[in-house]
Amino acid sequence: MSQVFTFTKTMTLLHKSLGVRHFLSFLALSCLASFGWCQTDDLWAKIQAQYEQGEFQEAVQSVDHYLAAHPKPDSFHLAEIFYLKANALYYLADYLESLTLYDETIALSPDHPAGLNLRAMAFFDRAFAEYELEEYLPAYNSTRAAEDIMHQLENPNWDYLLSIYSDLAYTATELGFFAEAETYLARGSKLLREHKDQLQLPPGAARKEVTFAYAQTLLFGTWNKEQQALAALHDLRQLNLTQTFNAEEQLRYAVALNHVADMYLNFRSDYTAPFQRAHALLDQAFEALDTSRYKANYWQFIFNQAKAFRYAGQTQSALQLNQELLDNCPEDDARLPFFWAQRGLIQLATNADSAHIGFQKMLGFIHRGPSPLREDLSNFAPSTILNHTGLMVEIADEILEQSAPSPALKVLAANLYRLGLQQFQNCFDGRTFNAKLRTYYEKAIAGILSTGNLDHLPAKRELLQVMDNIENQLAWQRFSGNRRLRQLSKPDSLYQRQLQVRQAIVQAQRTGDGQYVQALQDEIRNLEQQHFHDDSGSGLQLANLQAQLSEQQLVLKYGYFQGQLFVFGITKESIWTRALAASFDWEKEIATYLEALREIGPVDASAERLGAFLLPEEIENYSELFIIPCRALANLPFHALHYQSTYLIRTHAISYAPHIVFLQATAEERFGKQGRQNLVVAPQQTAAANHLARRGDPADVYLEGAATEARIIAELTNAKLLFGKAGTKQALTEMASQADLLHIASHAVFDAQTPNLSYLQLAQSDKLYLEEIYGLSLPTELVVLSACQTATSANFGRSLHAFHRAFFQAGTPSVIAGLWELPDQATGRIVADFYRHLKNGLDKHQALRNAYLTWLETEQVAHQHPFFWAGLVVQGDASAVYTVQPEKAWYKPLVFMVFVILSLGLVYRFFTSRKY
Repeated sequence: MSQVFTFTKTMTLLHKSLGVRHFLSFLALSCLASFGWCQTDDLWAKIQAQYEQGEFQEAVQSVDHYLAAHPKPDSFHLAEIFYLKANALYYLADYLESLTLYDETIALSPDHPAGLNLRAMAFFDRAFAEYELEEYLPAYNSTRAAEDIMHQLENPNWDYLLSIYSDLAYTATELGFFAEAETYLARGSKLLREHKDQLQLPPGAARKEVTFAYAQTLLFGTWNKEQQALAALHDLRQLNLTQTFNAEEQLRYAVALNHVADMYLNFRSDYTAPFQRAHALLDQAFEALDTSRYKANYWQFIFNQAKAFRYAGQTQSALQLNQELLDNCPEDDARLPFFWAQRGLIQLATNADSAHIGFQKMLGFIHRGPSPLREDLSNFAPSTILNHTGLMVEIADEILEQSAPSPALKVLAANLYRLGLQQFQNCFDGRTFNAKLRTYYEKAIAGILSTGNLDHLPAKRELLQVMDNIENQLAWQRFSGNRRLRQLSKPDSLYQRQLQVRQAIVQAQRTGDGQYVQALQDEIRNLEQQHFHDDSGSGLQLANLQAQLSEQQLVLKYGYFQGQLFVFGITKESIWTRALAASFDWEKEIATYLEALREIGPVDASAERLGAFLLPEEIENYSELFIIPCRALANLPFHALHYQSTYLIRTHAISYAPHIVFLQATAEERFGKQGRQNLVVAPQQTAAANHLARRGDPADVYLEGAATEARIIAELTNAKLLFGKAGTKQALTEMASQADLLHIASHAVFDAQTPNLSYLQLAQSDKLYLEEIYGLSLPTELVVLSACQTATSANFGRSLHAFHRAFFQAGTPSVIAGLWELPDQATGRIVADFYRHLKNGLDKHQALRNAYLTWLETEQVAHQHPFFWAGLVVQGDASAVYTVQPEKAWYKPLVFMVFVILSLGLVYRFFTSRKY
């Protein structure tokens, strides 16, 4: 098992100590007076005194009386009244009502310093209420909103801000955002050094130095960074030497010891003698812990001790300790699903029936429905705890790894994968995919596919739709939000600010300022919430997409889950899936093929092997293929693979998309309508270097083929041409927002190490960075990137970092882009042919196919190598953008008749008007 049995959040929660929180919230109300904004009448002072003394019910009643006597307080005073009442209700466990009042406080807090402090503190305290309601990701986002406000203030509430940083570090660690957690700890540690003398801690609270060393231990232990985890543990010991730990600090030290022990257990294959190391640290943890005072932590240490015995094969010792847990732990303990799961795992190899009971009990404690969980699991209601996802899918893995699991356990394992995916959906916010999230997700999908729970069309359709919804949600929200942004009344300043922040991210990344990058990315997140808060869901309805498909169209979606490559087929009437041969090293073969292709070397053998492996036999029945690739497949030209002893493009029209949802026909047939334009950008600067053969050479931006290409395309599409020095970044970004078509013929430089620093070379040494493209708002129908590597994806296509993906998210439904360093002259000819076919009303993939076939039929053999012609691909919506009206023959006689009548009329008038 991996980290699913680590309870950073569930177990410790030391940063959410009731006493510390009460002190901070009272201190917050008190310190607002230092800004000179707070009210000071006697009744208000009485209410504050009631709150300070813990008389929360009385304080709530007094607030109601106060508001009745003061019906029209100013907005700031009303905000602080609501804030106090929200906190009092929180302590009375009325979390829903407290959330309402925190939101009122946030809305009413004015923009002066005291108001911003209060707003930030309300965000932070709202996170506590959300946490109690098990809304963990909203709680994390509320805390980040609090930090975003406070770190910009000149004189914030330092105690609150430090608590925010430690809280963010804990939560980011728990959710698997390790780099973010490290950034928050660095910010907090710097702040602590600068303002240590200004802090006010309640009696018995842990020093901030202890809190941050403890948080570092949790982070690096969860991250499996032994050296840093042991260094943080050493810092805790040194702090104990300088000032003896109080009870809170001693607890943190004990929990830190336990957590490092847990690191050795979770990553046992990485260490020598992991069980001995874990037991030694656990012994120290028990010795440091006041077991009479902190019983909940004691049970966690027992759990890890039992885990160490189980991994070491000492089953009876593990079972005895686990029984002690189950006999003594309260029924409302949040860790019971994990304790029962451990019970089942201990007995899995020796007593299948008892193991099954343990796993059923586990599910019963995860279940959040109003009635008890049924034996058939049909009424299962997921929780909002991410680690429950990992728990279920890893238990399923362990069951199926047994040499001969019982039929009942096999059925349970299949259900655990299915419920694990349901649980994942309930926890995932759609905006970030880290390693932990991806592992849980891939385990669930691989398990569902391997256990064969997909016997009928609705099940297959539902699975594919869930997969695409999870994988595309952020991209689709950005796409649909940017499509609508220019049509809504949202202020243009928000759009301009987002672009400015992304430009600042570029500079920070170039200088290596990681902390500033993190701060700017936090601001981007907040701006996107303002832009796209009303864009929910992913936009994909698979049944609707199937209805759009013709009888000749087949969608092939590839997915890589837990070491196995799968292909899904989607047609108008059916959906099917199969696993591809695990014995074939397809990633190595792709690397070999692409290397030979870029060197214009022999590729036929690799193209034939890859074609035989990747192309299912069903394609024989279809003429159009839509490819959704994954990993290394994202950089592979399927259309140049061999099929039936020839290139696939000779028998099929091919297009691509990063997600299924982007195959939907969203482009509007409005080219050339009033107020719109087409834009062609060819940013040449010099007539030197005519000898350059490829658009990928960044040494010079002269492209002879691109110059001819740009002029031809501008004429074909009636476009505005930004040529030479006119093709600057400013001109492009200003005009592109009003363009139906955007064509860029230039160099592109792809940075595989830092993909967001990849750029399009524009005129006058301008660079349009990938990061900046994400910040554009382009309701453009088609973008053609006649430049190298603009369809190349970093991290083998698993990230969103690629030029075509960036333009999708900026609001463009269709992108033509290049997979490698495009030959200049060949590309110019193929692109020009593409536009001619496009103007004749063909779909985009059909137009590009015709251009490819023309090249193959007219060029000499040496230039039929895929390097010359196969680099451009259609991404996204492949439908036509021009409508060609067929000539109506019956108009001709009518026109002739009208002409004759008009002519006779003119002759008559001529003769009758003459004077004789």
